[in-house]
Amino acid sequence: NRAIEQEALTKGIKLDIKQIKQQKVISECDKHLNRLQYAKNELQSIFPLTEAKYTNLSSEEVQDIDQLIYRFSKLQDTIGNKLIKMVFALYEEDVAKFTFIDVLNRLEKADILIANEWKELREIRNILSHDYEDDPTSSVAILNRLYEKEIILEKIYLTIKSTLGYDRMRGF
Repeated sequence: NRAIEQEALTKGIKLDIKQIKQQKVISECDKHLNRLQYAKNELQSIFPLTEAKYTNLSSEEVQDIDQLIYRFSKLQDTIGNKLIKMVFALYEEDVAKFTFIDVLNRLEKADILIANEWKELREIRNILSHDYEDDPTSSVAILNRLYEKEIILEKIYLTIKSTLGYDRMRGF
């Protein structure tokens, strides 16, 4: 037991551990989303990228692209590894008995996401997790794809957040 849990027990306060875990994940996703949006905004003047632009990026633009990639990947990972299971638990008690594809299909029926869009976001993330800088043509293509599809990741996150009962401004 953590100190906060022990203190709550001694004071007779009942903690909703599920809600505390959700809030922690929501806060983590909010942080990634805010920084992702900031990086995307900083880069709007150079997108869509061309090979010429890519080979002449400033140090600041490279840092912003690195931030864009990192935050996209972290947000996608956190949603996929934590948040999707939390929202799926609203529809099914035993989350563990379902494959991830089954989970995606069920969430698609609930209008939370489109399974094929999620798979595409995952593909982008997987490509970016390998060294994307080797070939300028491939790098430009995947970065343009990320820049274009980021809005889908944002929409999925905000839909899940709303489904879990959290409001963007108030926390929940």
